[in-house]
This record gives sequence, C-alpha cells and structure tokens, in this order.
Amino acid sequence: MIIQGIWNVRDQFKAKGSTLVLLGTTGVTVPSELTQDVLVLDEPLPTAAELNKIVDQIFTDSKVPKPKPEGMEKAVEAIIGLSAFQAEQRTAMCLSRNGLDYDDLWEAKRQAIEQVRGLKVWRGSESADDIWGMKR
Repeated sequence: MIIQGIWNVRDQFKAKGSTLVLLGTTGVTVPSELTQDVLVLDEPLPTAAELNKIVDQIFTDSKVPKPKPEGMEKAVEAIIGLSAFQAEQRTAMCLSRNGLDYDDLWEAKRQAIEQVRGLKVWRGSESADDIWGMKR
C-alpha cells in the first residue's frame, strides 16, 4: 500500500519540483521496488575526537570551567554511540554551573538507546565475579 502510494505521487512531485522525504532509524530497509527511486542518506556516528570537540565547545560556549582530561574522557564515554546532534543536545542538557552531571548524561544515553525498537539497557547488578567459571 505504501509502495503504491509513493509511486502514485512520484510523477506529480517531479512535475512540481517537490521532494518526498522518508525518515527512519536504524534497520529500515527500502523495498526492492523503490531502490531505483530512493536516495538513502546515512549519517555516520561521530568519532571520540569529534565528540571531544563537541563537549569542549559546549563548555566554552557556556563559560563553565572545563573538567580535567579524565572528566572529558568520562563525558565522551557517556555519549559515544549517539549522533552528533544527540550528543550535543544531551550534553548541554546535563550541564549546569556546577559542571557536567555524568549520571544524568548516562541516563540520557540509556533513554536514547531504549527509544530504538528492540534495544534495552540491562540494569542488573551482576558483576564478572557472579559468572560461574570465570576466574581472575
């Protein structure tokens, strides 16, 4: 039904110079019938160095003193895996005059992960010592 609907408006949109934008998250597959008519754009996730620049810029812009290098690493570790936009927004939301709330930053990441259908963050209290057969 959706494929047919897209086909029905394709020529009308082309004549008007319009564009149909389809948004999706990870795991969206374009039906084979539409592969010749759809341009797929994929935004790669930022590297740790790029995330470090984002966090650094947020501290600079907010005029909050930057944390020590360990604090910057901790912040990047908490946001790695998020898009650049998400990382910037979540970091800014977790920043106050007292500095960055790392627990809130991790919680924001957990929420972002759990918004993806099929993903869940396990919050168990187990440790490596709890796994039978593991020796240190």
